[in-house]
Amino acid sequence: MAGSSPRAGPPRLLGTLGCLLLLLLCPARPGACQEALHGWEVVEEANVTEYSAVGTLYRHRTGAQLASFHSADENKAFGVAFATPVADSRGAPHVLEHTSLELFAELMKGSLATYLNALTYPDRTVFPTASTNLQARRGNLSTSGVVLNEMRGVYSSSDNLNGIYMQQALFRDTAYRFDSGGEPTEIPLLTYQDLLVGGRAYYRAHYQPANARFWLWGDGPEEDERLSLLDGYLTEAAAAEAAVAAAPAPTPEVAGPEVVPGAAPLPVAEAEAEAGWEVPLQPLYKEPVAVTERYPAGQGQQEAAATDAPTVSAASEGGGGGGGGSGASGGPPKAYCTVGWVLSAEHFTIEEELAASFLDYLLMGTSAAPLHKALIDSGLGEAVGVEPGRCGEVFDLVLTTLEGLQGSGFNASAIEAAINSIEFSLRENNTGGFPRGLNQFFRALRYWLYGASPFEPMQWEGPLEDLKQALAEGEDVFGPLLGDYMLDNTHRVSLELLPDSQLAAQQAAAEAARLQPLWFCLQKVEDELGPEGMKKVAQAAADLEAWQKEPNTPEALATVPSLKVPDLNKSTIVIPTRVSTPAAASVATDGIVVQVEQAAALTWRQLDHDLDTNGILYLDLALDFDGLPPRLLPLVPLFCSSLTQMGTQRRDFVQLTELIGQKTGGVDIFPFVSTYKGKAYDPKAYIMVRGKAVAAKARDLLDIVTEVLVEPRLDNKERFMVLETKAGLEQSIQDSGTPFASTRLDAQRNVAGWAQELMGGVSYIDYIRGLAGRLEEEWPGILADLQAILSYAVDRSGALINLTGDGNLLADVAPAVQRFMAALPAPPRQRQEWDGMLPEVNEAFVVTPTQVGEGRAAVRSTLFVVDHYLSTGWLWDTVRVQGGAYGGSASFDLTSGMHTYCAWRDPGLLSTVQAFDDAASFLADVPPSEDSLTKSIVGAIGSVDAFQLPDAKGYTALSRFILDISDEERQTRRDQMLAASADAFASLAPVLEAAAEVGRVASVTSPSAAEGAQRDSPGFFGSVTTVI
Repeated sequence: MAGSSPRAGPPRLLGTLGCLLLLLLCPARPGACQEALHGWEVVEEANVTEYSAVGTLYRHRTGAQLASFHSADENKAFGVAFATPVADSRGAPHVLEHTSLELFAELMKGSLATYLNALTYPDRTVFPTASTNLQARRGNLSTSGVVLNEMRGVYSSSDNLNGIYMQQALFRDTAYRFDSGGEPTEIPLLTYQDLLVGGRAYYRAHYQPANARFWLWGDGPEEDERLSLLDGYLTEAAAAEAAVAAAPAPTPEVAGPEVVPGAAPLPVAEAEAEAGWEVPLQPLYKEPVAVTERYPAGQGQQEAAATDAPTVSAASEGGGGGGGGSGASGGPPKAYCTVGWVLSAEHFTIEEELAASFLDYLLMGTSAAPLHKALIDSGLGEAVGVEPGRCGEVFDLVLTTLEGLQGSGFNASAIEAAINSIEFSLRENNTGGFPRGLNQFFRALRYWLYGASPFEPMQWEGPLEDLKQALAEGEDVFGPLLGDYMLDNTHRVSLELLPDSQLAAQQAAAEAARLQPLWFCLQKVEDELGPEGMKKVAQAAADLEAWQKEPNTPEALATVPSLKVPDLNKSTIVIPTRVSTPAAASVATDGIVVQVEQAAALTWRQLDHDLDTNGILYLDLALDFDGLPPRLLPLVPLFCSSLTQMGTQRRDFVQLTELIGQKTGGVDIFPFVSTYKGKAYDPKAYIMVRGKAVAAKARDLLDIVTEVLVEPRLDNKERFMVLETKAGLEQSIQDSGTPFASTRLDAQRNVAGWAQELMGGVSYIDYIRGLAGRLEEEWPGILADLQAILSYAVDRSGALINLTGDGNLLADVAPAVQRFMAALPAPPRQRQEWDGMLPEVNEAFVVTPTQVGEGRAAVRSTLFVVDHYLSTGWLWDTVRVQGGAYGGSASFDLTSGMHTYCAWRDPGLLSTVQAFDDAASFLADVPPSEDSLTKSIVGAIGSVDAFQLPDAKGYTALSRFILDISDEERQTRRDQMLAASADAFASLAPVLEAAAEVGRVASVTSPSAAEGAQRDSPGFFGSVTTVI
């Protein structure tokens, strides 16, 4: 940072970067068009038919490059990436990334952006954003340890450690051997002087136009406008860089040692900067490498960490090979056993990448894939881990299985499934909630970063057809690849990650010892400065804290472009939906005529959504299981997975898995439970069956779902996924404890939350552990329970079938849908009342190691705008900036009426809860300015109008239908949000204050944090439970 005052702003180039990220939202400046290409020259042009986009690659006179794409995608995307290779693990690029991202915190308050973030890699830093909107108004490490606490959360996961160690071992000669985010033990050694001098030099070497790659995607603005605007900003950036280069390095008011003992100055490789964008590749090893590392398993734990099935991973240049697995408990501590390869010394072409992706799918892509199945069937790790000392057997099994496959080859049905699955995924281009344009940007960077064309990974259709043709002609495509990439490849790393109950204490002692020179250094500074000098230090610290708490001035806020309320769409987004109750008809199914019930007696309904899905049918079937005997609820998730993992009466699970891969884009089954209109004792509960297929295979999809639901095999005990489920849950609670805390709170307030707790919360973890222990002895009873769920839930009475596709496709499949529904049974069933709730008490769930996630719940009416205001203001300042948490938020659940505060990767438990409690006082004492109110309305509307792809629109419409949320109700709520006022904010202050008095806390935290909370506030937690 420049200057000595804590109010000093960031370097000019960061401010320019902030302006560049507004490109999607800003119109061109008047009179900006002066020359044909505004300082840009065309490098390459491409018609990317795979994504109906036309792209042009430009180079600017400053050295910057731009890939500009025009497509029909309304979710416009913009991104910029800088090559920022690292030379140590103190996290300087990560800190600089956060310094830059802080500039956009104000922008996030009042933006319609569908995505806005920043990401640091070992070789690059990326700033991506996306928005459907095209108009807008113009216009230090010691920051409470946000970076430090983020990375402590990363390093708290044994699964993450496994991936980190594997990446470092595979790429030991490149920047990937370091952690660009920073190792928690190294981050404290990154000093103010590093950032002020070394960081300034690092910034200048890497955050410059010549080192930048820009990306634009979507249906606007026009090309001339894009080039003109970027040219103006890059010209300003070049001028600012010249001024920064000429300025002397600033010095702090309070002098200190230039270098902390034991810490090297921040390296800046000028040769790398001069070399430009391209990052060196990893030379292949001449011999395989064996690595042994350790992870903290938790001293004194009765049950310690385990892992998923031993994972085989492979990587080409530009990506790391990571091991997999989740921390688990149940039995002795387990080891992670991971094999990884770097597949080539050169960057992959798209042809090579496609072939490698097919090989990966064939080996490990499904539970029926031969290598995955061999590892599971071996029993070496009971599917979720390996006993320490047995990793050698796992590594041998991997190699012998690969050798066998090289000799025998893959069966034709498996190859057909791989082709269909991968081609379906490429053509569908379904990125979920992530913008498609940014997904292409991240894919392109893996090529662009290493000197190839950014267009190459997008133009896969020709190489895919060549590969399919070679397979059709009988060519052995994959046998040679097994040899070249794996069996004959000496760049192989075998990683054994062992549990160590003493490691956490040893690491803490080592960290203290590592920081000891710093404390000696500080003592020396104190002695040299004397009392008067130390007063200056204390005053500087006080000034910094005051600056953190002080709101931005109106003048500063006015410089941040923001939409105004009149700019917003006043009408809610309506998803086209036609609801029908099929009339009486006779339909044939498997040659048997079935009479469909009269409309009066028919209880299933059909929802159709006429949307352009590029020829794909999306199917959602909702089967009502409300009233299932409560004792069976914890078994429902396993029942759902068993339907596709055990096989059917017609075929075993391998054949079923291959059939799903050959004919569909996937079938997924899971439980859905929600409150309804705020009714605590009246939940909605469905088993959701979701599938998708191209139009030509839509009937195949319906036939497969029928077979899975009507003819399942539930007696295949070996395929009953108890241990995998347990491992996944226990890893999840370590990686992301906040959802578990929130579910626990819901379970105290409504029956739906109680059911969710039984089927996916801490209670479910306990149930699964017990089930794993009694599986062998009690299998007949468990099987009977699975059959009971099947008989109750698979019932067309009360079912909903939800179809999304274009009108012609929906009309074409209508007869098949009638046959499909008629084939489902309609048995009589006895409903039982669900009336359970957990007692209301503050609870702590101890996880070792873990991040912190906590929440406070309350009940009240619509708070969407206020929650956005609190999340981006009060909670951002108190929980993140001052408290050091990675994040904090306030949210309101419309269906349950629950208002919840959450924080994650948070070092301060009680202080965070206090910040939650003080939110009401903040709301009452600090009325929002007109600017803050406007930004809160804009931001809340942006959340409500989140961009969705067609399949998500169809599923959202189904959810709203189930929960009886009409478009009229949504429009009324939107009108109220648009009319929000400062008075309305103030009126909610007493509501939140009253809620705080009766609210409850659930925290997934570490032993020390739970003990500290109980020590500092005796009796704060009514119960403390060790989970892992």
